[in-house]
Amino acid sequence: MGAAPLHLGAVRIEAFGGGELIAMDGARAASLSRSLGARRAIPVHYDSWGHFTEGHEQIAARPTEAVLANRLLDR
Repeated sequence: MGAAPLHLGAVRIEAFGGGELIAMDGARAASLSRSLGARRAIPVHYDSWGHFTEGHEQIAARPTEAVLANRLLDR
């Protein structure tokens, strides 16, 4: 697969889903990206709103998610 659009940001809102993730965190996105065989990941909305808790810097800072960070297309 060439590219995969991924809704990132690690959003957790208590009122929606009791605090469960409603947008993927970096670990889940890295796993999905690998499973899909995507060479590139297109982040969707991961740093545009205040309730997002993970952006490119947070994803790239964790070694287990470095593969995803290297695949993220720039904004």
